[in-house]
Amino acid sequence: MSKSIVLTAAVLSFYLAAASSAIANGPAKTSHSKPSNAKPSNAKPGNAKPSNSKPGNTGHPTPGHPEKSRIYVVPGGNPLPWQTVRYLRVSNQSEVTLTVSGQLTQDGPTYTWTVEPGVTTFLAIDGEKIAAAQVFLWARSGNRSWMSARDGLTLVSEPYQANNIGVFTYTFNP
Repeated sequence: MSKSIVLTAAVLSFYLAAASSAIANGPAKTSHSKPSNAKPSNAKPGNAKPSNSKPGNTGHPTPGHPEKSRIYVVPGGNPLPWQTVRYLRVSNQSEVTLTVSGQLTQDGPTYTWTVEPGVTTFLAIDGEKIAAAQVFLWARSGNRSWMSARDGLTLVSEPYQANNIGVFTYTFNP
């Protein structure tokens, strides 16, 4: 409980300092760019750790340094884990059964799934849902094809903080 109160006081202090500065000097210009070393290199789905942690950088808001408030903290004081992948779900909104094909890397093996019309489902390999930052995805049915994601579909463009891996839904429209 005391950690939550301290964090709340830090957040309040940050906003009060920013408001005082804005009144005295006009609105501050802030940058929301991510640190160049924010991508974890050996992260595993669900337990990724930030690679930009430095001694003294707790991620708590610091007046005048909005970039240090990029690590979000849940009640209880624990930082949310960094995620670098999302689960892939597809939605077949066409009126035909699709043979969906995909690759995890451009030169990797091709996997196929059958998705009935009106169905939304997670794609899985050997019973495990696909969790990736990028995939190569396409579909065919008879003489019709859906190729817009064949050259690459980005599921995660930059690491994000969340307790659980997010979901990216790709829709095949008529």
